[in-house]
Amino acid sequence: REALALPLQYADFGQWQRQSLAEARLPEQEQWWRQRLAGMPRQIDLPTDRPRTAHSTLDSARMTMEMPAALARELSAFAKREGFTPYMTVLAAWQTLLHRYSGQTDLIVGTPIANRTRPELFPLIGYVAHSAAFRTRFAGEPTFRDMLAQIREEVNDAQARPDVPFEYLVEALVPGKDIGKGRMADSVFVFHSGVSAGAMTLELQGMRGSLVEVPGTPVQWGATLADLTLVLSESPGRLHGVLEYATELFDAAFAEHFMAHFQVLLSAAISKPDTQVSRLPLSTEAERRAWPTPRTVAGFTSVPALLADRRARQSDAVAVSRGDEHWTWARLGTQVRTLAARLRSLGVKDGAPVAVSLRPSPEKLIALWAVLEAGGAVVALSPTDLGEVSLYAPEGARVPVLVTSRELVASVRVEASRTLYVEDVATPSEASIPEVPGRGESDTLAWLLPMGAGQPAWALGHLELSEFFVALDARFSPTDGGAWLSAGEAAADRPDLEALWALSRGLRVVFPSEQVTARLVNLGGAGRRAKAMDLSLIYFANDEDTLTGPKYELLIEGSKFADANGFSAVWTPERHFASFGGLYPQPAVVAAGIATVTKNLRLRSGSVVLPLHDPLLIAEQWSVVDNLSQGRVGISVATGWHVHDFTFAPGNYEDRRNILLKNLKTLRALWRGEKVTRPAGAGTTVELSLRPKPVQKELPVWLTATVNPETFRLAGELGAGVLTGLMSHSLEELKPKVALYREAWRRNGHPGRGHITV
Repeated sequence: REALALPLQYADFGQWQRQSLAEARLPEQEQWWRQRLAGMPRQIDLPTDRPRTAHSTLDSARMTMEMPAALARELSAFAKREGFTPYMTVLAAWQTLLHRYSGQTDLIVGTPIANRTRPELFPLIGYVAHSAAFRTRFAGEPTFRDMLAQIREEVNDAQARPDVPFEYLVEALVPGKDIGKGRMADSVFVFHSGVSAGAMTLELQGMRGSLVEVPGTPVQWGATLADLTLVLSESPGRLHGVLEYATELFDAAFAEHFMAHFQVLLSAAISKPDTQVSRLPLSTEAERRAWPTPRTVAGFTSVPALLADRRARQSDAVAVSRGDEHWTWARLGTQVRTLAARLRSLGVKDGAPVAVSLRPSPEKLIALWAVLEAGGAVVALSPTDLGEVSLYAPEGARVPVLVTSRELVASVRVEASRTLYVEDVATPSEASIPEVPGRGESDTLAWLLPMGAGQPAWALGHLELSEFFVALDARFSPTDGGAWLSAGEAAADRPDLEALWALSRGLRVVFPSEQVTARLVNLGGAGRRAKAMDLSLIYFANDEDTLTGPKYELLIEGSKFADANGFSAVWTPERHFASFGGLYPQPAVVAAGIATVTKNLRLRSGSVVLPLHDPLLIAEQWSVVDNLSQGRVGISVATGWHVHDFTFAPGNYEDRRNILLKNLKTLRALWRGEKVTRPAGAGTTVELSLRPKPVQKELPVWLTATVNPETFRLAGELGAGVLTGLMSHSLEELKPKVALYREAWRRNGHPGRGHITV
């Protein structure tokens, strides 16, 4: 039988797409996508079974699943009742699960959209669908219904702008957030609605066929384009599909647990959509049954009991000092009992988490003891993590009580009815304080230690807390009457635990007064004193038009002086086409000159404007200088700020931040000896590695930061130093940004404390 001619062929669709892009017919759609995806988040930081490698293999496996029929019916009923499609509802649950696993509040998920927006495309045979990158933010404490409303708006807006090919957007916007992957989403969600159970029958004029799922077949011939891809089909009374996962990152056990948690979360979300997403349950019934039951240990003495005993025996002795102010055990205990009573009035008992976010101080030590005295479990959060309080709520419970100070929550939204400010907790007379019995059964939760984004908190019961303190005894050998200098967050791994341990051992805990800000250095007995601070030179402000002598005389002579007198480094900038700073258009060339007249001085750029350059060229230039100087180079990279500098790369100005991240990743990989693939002449591609090989195995890197705190946080996440100045903020304004950097550094598992250059 002769086939009927179609009014439009697939080649016509392809030609229409090419012409639309070539003739810029889609400016409104393209601009919407650019704005929507500007400043995209980096990869989803899910807990993986293996670390991410430099080169993705794309190897994958898939796990089939069948949701309970009751859940499928509940989903359909919820969608009809609430006015959201099943697709939107399941997508919201999927993004919520990614948020809960990763701890990230800004997520990108890829999904296909049909793109048959013109009547003549309806009967067309061929693939006209596009992928879309849906961006969802979990700012504040959204409910599941809030997320549904956000996703409905996102879906409707995206489907109204379906004509820009996803591949075109990837090329224009991908920020290099992944190692060697040209994609914008680490997770993909595919949802087929109205697919009947069993084989799907296709009815076309003159043709009949079926799509059949063949068990055991590989994903895309064994390859995957995302870390996790969920493909679901929904039909009356049925919800089923597959989870595709990258085997280089995940084991099958992870996939099984992940989808089991997804099922629990989806069921709870459609049952109680007004629940905050941070408190939707994840644990399965089997996991809850496996939780350990309380046990009693003979001869065990809890930490709050030890502290209460100290208070009774040493009431007049000084327990805590700050400058000229002193707290006796009696005064300390009275304030502890007062705060513990307030906590009990808010329902704190039996291991309920209580967040404590205060600067190192006697008030913080009182709060830690009071939480244990009331029977709660301490969650010690740094001031930069106040927004994460809700993450530590038990499943289905209210947000934990927060103990903090008013100065720390000035710019953070907290639940007023669940917040205690230490300034407001008055100390009544001893006789009027209600007796709060000390808690501390061996298996009652006592402490939750946050371990970083995407990682479960480390839980200590009272028995484990007591055993940890015994381990500290062996390390520090405390003696009655001694003193313990309490460190700040950046100077010790667990300063809160150590301070409470010292108090329980009868040591006087000493907090420096506010005026004491210097970091103490261990002198090692009578040994040589360590240098407390490095001093360097930085050159920038030379105005070429006012110079009368040799233009680089100050640079050369100053570098010689610094080299001979123990200075750490000399920094030179990158600046183009201006009298101010224009003496330094090529920092690598300048550093090479300094290398020939110095022996010890480190040679650093402050900064290389990385979006202006190919990272291959930067790596080559600085590897030469590293060899000339015998391993003394380091570079700070910047996005650039002056539009005239971008004469070299005018198309990079608007997206310079993402380009910096992409180029920095390539630069560091080349320095480590990894290869990169690039197009070459005559339509070929070539694998390239860095020559000459640098002396240093790792390139010392800084990020140049001005006023934006997020640059400090990003530097800490990347394991880079920070180069900043006092032109754009005072020392007091700089202090919280440094704390933000230190905390991001620690939470991402980097050794040491990082490097701040001011």
